[in-house]
Amino acid sequence: MNDVAIELEAADTLLDSGVPFPIRAPLFLRIFGKKTVILMLHNPFLDTAVRAGRIYLQVQQMGIEVDTVTEAIKLREKSAVLVSRIVALIVLRSPLMGWLFGRLLARYLRRNAKEKTLYNISRVIVSSGISDFLNTIRLTSHLRMTKPNLSPMEKRS
Repeated sequence: MNDVAIELEAADTLLDSGVPFPIRAPLFLRIFGKKTVILMLHNPFLDTAVRAGRIYLQVQQMGIEVDTVTEAIKLREKSAVLVSRIVALIVLRSPLMGWLFGRLLARYLRRNAKEKTLYNISRVIVSSGISDFLNTIRLTSHLRMTKPNLSPMEKRS
């Protein structure tokens, strides 16, 4: 196995058990003495992974080639919103909770989490389930499940 496959397998194993993601607590919790809140990152369900992948593709379509600092800052601003939404969807895990609180949690993550941490989490999460999906597609293509089942030919005298 190459290094990338080993890293993806390690990320899948960690996400199966849950990875703690500590961030600064909201003001109302800090008043009562709680300094940090720990969000748990788990392997996403298929629906959540598809929605996160769709947002990740929007980030990739923006293009990485920038010529000036101004373009780089604009790209950073747009991609930060999308990357924080990916992490928020993964933390919430439910389509309903993502629809209700996804943008609110994404905004909170943008304000209280480090940029590099959010980008690394989104990259690991989006690429974590791809190997299982590709293996399933390869298996079904080799099985040829839609191949017609022909009846045996009868011998006539």
